[in-house]
Amino acid sequence: LAATAWGLHRTLSEHRVVRRALNGERIVAENLAMLVAAGHHVFHDIPTENPDPAFNLHHVVVGPGGILAIETRSLEKHRAIPGRKDHEIIFDGEQLIYPWGQDLKGLAPTRLKADWLAEWVYQITGRHLPVTPVLTFPGWWVKTTASREVQVHNHKQIAALTRQAKSGLLDAQQIELIADQLALRCRDVEL
Repeated sequence: LAATAWGLHRTLSEHRVVRRALNGERIVAENLAMLVAAGHHVFHDIPTENPDPAFNLHHVVVGPGGILAIETRSLEKHRAIPGRKDHEIIFDGEQLIYPWGQDLKGLAPTRLKADWLAEWVYQITGRHLPVTPVLTFPGWWVKTTASREVQVHNHKQIAALTRQAKSGLLDAQQIELIADQLALRCRDVEL
């Protein structure tokens, strides 16, 4: 009976984590949808050649201001330690500071996925085009105190990030080529 109860608890816990992750990605996708009207191409759940099935690109935005590789992280809120706000994540340029602790390694997967996308874009275009890595936390207030290669935002701040991007980084032909190739890659996903 104890083993069954433990197994059920573990299964339900895993289910909650997956459900939270899917909801987070859905929330980000809904916020990115408004960018399509502004002339951007938005893609979700793009597979890579990496043997790790978790190494997929959650969201990619392609537009005149460049390419964004967006990683979504859906976190369960825990009790904050004294002096920290329970709804705020701080990015100081080096680490993510959660209400309950710090994370020195949380930016690496976002950077790796953006690097993979940049290399893939180079293979199809023959040009080294910048890819901005973005880590987003839906449902959290994100305060950035220093700017670095990886941008850290909540889901509502990403649309503003694309609108603020310097237009002209990509021309119409590059945008269409990259968007067409991403569309083909997304169609290969098996359900």
